[in-house]
Amino acid sequence: MPFDDVNAFVEDKKGNLWIGTNGGGLIYYDRQLNRYQQYLHNSSNTNSLSNNVVVSLFIDHQQKLWIGTYLGGMDCFDGKNFIHYKHDDSKPGVQ
Repeated sequence: MPFDDVNAFVEDKKGNLWIGTNGGGLIYYDRQLNRYQQYLHNSSNTNSLSNNVVVSLFIDHQQKLWIGTYLGGMDCFDGKNFIHYKHDDSKPGVQ
């Protein structure tokens, strides 16, 4: 595995694992291929993970992966795109 400090993991409907790490980003483990894919924050790429410290993971009924990060807000990943949600104190009441 590319990073061994794990905070969270969740199994998808295919039986593969999404692994949230403490500094190594998000890791996808394909059990059938026995292959890891790592997703990392890249400040020059808006379609990357918002922070490399992942503290929670959840897969919703549409099979989208929700990723809670440390100080990076929350991301939603559909397998291709990361959508970022971050609190903004200057916009009270806005989600």
